[in-house]
This record gives sequence, structure tokens and C-alpha cells, in this order.
Amino acid sequence: MGPALVLPILAALPLSGTDWRQWGGPARSFAAAAPPLADAWADFGADSSARGGPRELWSRPLGSGHSALVVAGNRAFTMFGDGEREPVVALDARNGETLWSFAYTVRYATRSSAYGGPHATPLVDDEGRVITVGIDAKAHAFDGATGELLWSRDLVVTHGVDLPQSGYAASPVAWGETIVFAGTGGPGPSAIALRRDDGSTAWARHSFLGSHASPRVIEHGGAEHLVLHGTNLLVGLDPATGDLRWRGRVRTDAIDNVSFSPAWDPDTAQLFVSHAYDGKGVQAWRLTGNERQGWALDRTWTNRRLKVQHGNGVLLDGALHAADGESFLVGVDVASGETRYKRRGVPKSTLLAADGKLIALDGDGTLRLVAPGGEELARAKVLGSEAWTAPTLVGRTLYLRDGERAIALELP
Repeated sequence: MGPALVLPILAALPLSGTDWRQWGGPARSFAAAAPPLADAWADFGADSSARGGPRELWSRPLGSGHSALVVAGNRAFTMFGDGEREPVVALDARNGETLWSFAYTVRYATRSSAYGGPHATPLVDDEGRVITVGIDAKAHAFDGATGELLWSRDLVVTHGVDLPQSGYAASPVAWGETIVFAGTGGPGPSAIALRRDDGSTAWARHSFLGSHASPRVIEHGGAEHLVLHGTNLLVGLDPATGDLRWRGRVRTDAIDNVSFSPAWDPDTAQLFVSHAYDGKGVQAWRLTGNERQGWALDRTWTNRRLKVQHGNGVLLDGALHAADGESFLVGVDVASGETRYKRRGVPKSTLLAADGKLIALDGDGTLRLVAPGGEELARAKVLGSEAWTAPTLVGRTLYLRDGERAIALELP
């Protein structure tokens, strides 16, 4: 027998129930447990707080990329591009100062500067590890307190992940003692589960063509399901083994769908997917069954008026809300698929739900507060162009970024 593997002891990283430690927040649903928020703002500016608007807590330069900030305790973690390097940084969430940084070389160059830098969002697990995956599918795990590198895996080399034209984009998801990464199919597996402690492969399965959409885990029928949105498929796997449980043929070209992870409504047992480039719009799929009887996935409705580019969908007040990328914010009734509202003048945006309202950041850096019926309550210009990254909200503190900098705002 060889020598025993000695795993590093993690330093203590304070965690809280209000943390936002992964893509989409605590339940991966882009919903925040926020205190009561004001229904109107003054224009953003130096004296914004005195006039009832958002107050800037800090602002700092950041490189290219679209990785959201995740927050654990008083630390925020993100990634960015810096020439041929890709730094992972831990920031003091209170002032934006760098606490530790780790940079590695990237070999992948996108065809457009707008797609530069990493796209996937880091994940902080329950033991304080920070797990990342970069633009060329290099996965790393760090001690969140110290920045010590715990392990790294090149998913292109070890699992044959094929990089699309804009680079790897899907954010990992935790389940049990593993971290699951979406594959791309083709020569490599469609889903890869690595063990959190050492990065070894727990399982790697299937060969359907993947997409940019991030995986998620849902609970239904007494079981947990790992949901992946492939190019032409919506599939559910057993997260322990990777075994296929159910699948539905979406019939679309989802490879250009950068970040719309399937939205899940447990009340109606429906999953929602949307695409901008094929005319299919948003589709709803209902999951039925259980482990004894088996599982089934059936399409319940289609609404062609909501075609999300790279954004996300948020469930609030019985509707799926998203920006279609053509200057419309759209709300679709989850039960019927009927359009509740379609508001003009909202560019391509990412959203989250908080205190019964929507917070939307558009690609031009304008932040909006929106009622569930689509009425705009307030707006503030807070960032520059290519602000394509979904907001993060912890308490009243909103963390945002564009292609050049990151900011933290205190919402009124």
C-alpha cells in the first residue's frame, strides 16, 4: 500500500445563514431574504443616501469577465481576466480590499473581447472551500480563509471538455461530498462530479451536447434531482451516481444561452427554460412521479414572447420574470403561460427578487427597482457597459460588477 493521503485542515471561514455562496444565491433561485426595502429611490450620486437613494459603500477596479460576487461572512469572492492570467480573489466585503489572490495562466482566447475573462461564478461550500472553474475549464479549490490552493483539475485534459466559442461558462453546484460541473458532451462526459476534499472524480457520465446553462439540484417526489440543460435536452440525473432519471427534448440551439439556468417552481412542479436565438421562447416542463413509479417530464406550455439571451429568470408572485434582450421586461404566468406584462425600455438585464420586488441590472449599468406587475419604481445608473453579471444581495448590501470594476451599494 502507498502512503496515506493527508488532506489539508481548513482554516475557519465564518459562514452565515444570510450568505450568498453560489450562483443564484442560497437556493440557486435568485431570491434574497432581504429586510424591507424602500419602494422608491433618488437618483444615484454622491449625496444619493441623503436623498433616499442607494449609498455606495465601496468601488474598486476589477478585470474582465462575468463571474458574480459570492459572499461568505465578511468575505466576497470572484474571478476576473488579466491578460493571460485569471486571478481568483477574496475581498473584504465591507471595503472591497483584497485579502488574498491566486492567479493561473489561461490558454483560451475568445473570438470577441466582450466575452473575455471567466464567466462561471465561484462556490463556497459548507466547510469554507472556494471552488472555481475558469474560462478554459480549469477547476480549482481554495481554503476560503487563507487562499491556500487545495487542488486543481483541468477538465479539458482529464475529461475532454470541449470549449465553446466564448469559453466555459456554467457555474458548479454542490451536492453531498461532491461538486458537479456541466460537461459539453461530444468527446467528453455531459456531467462531471468531483470530490470536494481532493478533486478526484466521483463519476462522469453521459454524452449529450451541453450548453452554457448552469446545473442545479431540485427536490421533488421525495428525491433530489440534478438538472442539466443541454443543447437540445432537459435532463434529470441521480446526483449520487449520475444515473439518468428523466429527460425532455427541448429542440433548440442552447449553446448560445450563456446563463439561463432552468428555473424551478416547486408549487407547480415546473421547470422553465428559455432561448433567444431560435424563436422557441420560454418553455415550461412539469415533473411527475417518484422513485417507485418512475419519473416523467412533460411540456406544459410555450410562450414565444420571452426569449432570454444571457440573463436569468426569477419567480415572483406566480410569474416568471426576465428581460428578453430586445428592450422588454416580460412577466409570464407560471400556471397558464400567458403574458402578464411586457414593458418596453428595459435592455438585456439580470434580475433578483427581494422583499416582493425585482432588482434588475441592465447591460448598460442601470439598476432598476421593479414591481411584480412590471411597473418601474426607481432607477439608478451605477456601472458602465457590459454589466452582464447577476446581482448579489446580502441584507441591504448589493454587490455588482461590469467589465472593469466591482461596487457594493447599500439599498434604502
